[in-house]
Formats: sequence, structure tokens, C-alpha cells
Amino acid sequence: MAKPSDLKRETSVQPIERETIFTMIEKQKPGFQLALPPELTADRFTRIAITALKQNPKLQACTPQSLLGSLMTAAQLGLEVNTPLHEAVLIPYQISQKNRDGSWSKVMEAQFQPEYRGMLKLVWNSGMIDSLEYDTICTNDVFEYVKGENPVFRHVPAWDKDRGDIKGYYACSKLKGGGFTAVVKSKEEILKHALRYTKSKKDGKLVGVWDENFDAMAIKTCLIELASKKLPKRTTNEAIKLYQAAQSVNEIRKLDLDLIGKEEIRPEDLKSEYLDEDTAEIVDAETGEVTEPDKTVVTPDSKPVVESKPKTSIKVSTKEEKPEKPAKTDIEPVPVNVIRDAYELVGNNRPLIGDKVAGDFYAKLDIAEKMGLPEYLKTVSEIKTFIDKETKSLEA
Repeated sequence: MAKPSDLKRETSVQPIERETIFTMIEKQKPGFQLALPPELTADRFTRIAITALKQNPKLQACTPQSLLGSLMTAAQLGLEVNTPLHEAVLIPYQISQKNRDGSWSKVMEAQFQPEYRGMLKLVWNSGMIDSLEYDTICTNDVFEYVKGENPVFRHVPAWDKDRGDIKGYYACSKLKGGGFTAVVKSKEEILKHALRYTKSKKDGKLVGVWDENFDAMAIKTCLIELASKKLPKRTTNEAIKLYQAAQSVNEIRKLDLDLIGKEEIRPEDLKSEYLDEDTAEIVDAETGEVTEPDKTVVTPDSKPVVESKPKTSIKVSTKEEKPEKPAKTDIEPVPVNVIRDAYELVGNNRPLIGDKVAGDFYAKLDIAEKMGLPEYLKTVSEIKTFIDKETKSLEA
């Protein structure tokens, strides 16, 4: 005879299986392996990527296309992202996107950016340079740079007195077998470049890292131009490997991503972890225990457990699957498109309402979904009212 608990399970509405961004990253391992250099394995690279997402909830809100594309770029260059090595970072940006109906909405996109150490690693790993130098040029320094067949490059910093204001930046390299190349930029040139290309600006002014560390970003700009335009190109074998990796990028772009949500996990559900750069193990910051690699991957059947909070797991998919026909029940199931719209409502307004409130809303939606469509629509209405109130308060 069946137990009441068994009957309850049989009559409950089965949730639609949805693929998370974590499992999508796992599925891209073969593509990552094609692009990665021998010293960096796909397993290690994937663990690092998943840790980066778990440590920064805003990255989880980014479109899967931009996130997977940025990771593929990092793999092609052989750089680790968001680790203590500071080789490269994934940065979430909010942009406006035009919808099919002509309306506009805010979405988050991930952007790959190499850091200082990453650029230096790429240059030295080419095996084709003897030396590399970079510095600022100040008004009291002696600086001479003449281009041509017999280039002249001379920089004598005014160490014995005040060097004065910074007026320029450079990166230069002496090549093996002879040859010299350099990139020299004035401060005005760097400023124009930053205002034209960076997304870290507001009302025509630089913000964020460009505002806080302008000189460091200026030198990095010179290094990037030197490495990408003036230093020797990759070998044929490396070019073939990058071509193969590009095929994986094309596969990423073909994914049907209409139903992929922007918030797989609530911020308060995330464990505090960091990456041990020596062992590449993921470590719990509170206990110091090592988390096994296979346990760090959040799949549709696993979710973090948080005490004193409702257990929720916002799952996402690349395609809509029809659930098995449930037994007759009085609870009216919530359509997938209604759930998706509710998640997007919270996700798009997350910068306004904050991570904690967004997490509470996700928990309420998860509970309301189990209670049926009427209760779910009521909860969505309450969320809309709250967001409208916050918007009016901000405008006032």
C-alpha cells in the first residue's frame, strides 16, 4: 500500500528541468581544452570560472553568450580569470538592449579584460623578446623617441629632483635577433582612447578603475597595443588551435538562449570561497575545508543549503521541455513564460532594489509557484508595486 508521502509526490506538479550557466560551462570543456595551452587544463580552468561566478553574483546575471564568449577568449590566451594571480578579469556591465517588439530593456553582459600580469605573461611566453620595459614620462624627465630605420629611444627619469607632472606613457621591447619596437602615448591620447572605448564612464567622465588608477590603465593600454600590433605574431600551430577554438565560440552563438535566466542562485545562498592559487582547489573561507571539484558545480538537481531560509533553486534552460503529465491536482501550475518574466523583472531591477531584496523576492516567487498561478500572479503584482515605488522615490 502506498504511503501518503508517496501519493503526494506522485500528484505534485513536476518542475521543468532547466540548465544552469554552471552546467553550460561544464559542457564547454572540450572547446576550452582545444584553446588552452598545455600547462592549463580544462578541469582547472572550469573550476576557476565557476568559482569566479560564485564569488560575484553580478556575473551570474550576465547573458550566457557574453559570459561563455569571454571565457573562451581567456582560454585562447591561456589566462586565469578573477584569481589572486591577477592575469585577467571578467567584468559585468549593464547595457540597453532592443527587444524584438521594439522596446528596450536593461541586460548584464560580461566583458573579458586582461590585467597587467596577464599582458606581461603573454608577451614573455611568445619567446621572441629579449627585454620589455614600460614607464610614465614626466615633465622633468629627459625623453627622446625618434622613429625610422635607425630608431632612437632614450628615457632618463629625473630621479634627483621632482619628476613633475605625468605627460605620457610608453611600453617598449627589444626583440631576439635584433630589432626594437615601442608604443608611446601622450596623456591626452590615452584620455581620448579611454573615453572612446571604455564602458566605465558616466556623463562623459571616466569612472571606476579608469578614474581610480588612470596611470596604471594607461600603461596597460600601451602594453596591449605593443603586444597586439607590434610584437611577433603567433606560430602556425597556435593559429590552428585558435581556429578550432573559434568553432566552439560559433557553437556558443548558436545556442537557443531565450529561456536562460539571469540569476541562477540568490546571493545569500552563495558560500564564501576562494581559489588557492598553488593547488587550484576551491576553499571554504570560514572552515578552511577543500571543496571537491565535482561538488562545486551547481546542477539542476543540486543547490546550496542555507539555514533559516527557504530552500530555493532558480533553474534555467536552453530549451523548453514538456514535463511529464502530472496527476490531477487542484493547484493550477504556473506557465514557464510567466516564471521567466518574473525572474527578468527582478533581475533587471536588481541594481535598484539591491541584492538582499532581490534574493527575498526570488524566495517568495519560489514559494508562490508551489501554491499555484493565482498566488504567483499576486506575488508578482506586489513585487511590481514595490519596484514602482522605489523608482518614483529615486526620481523624486
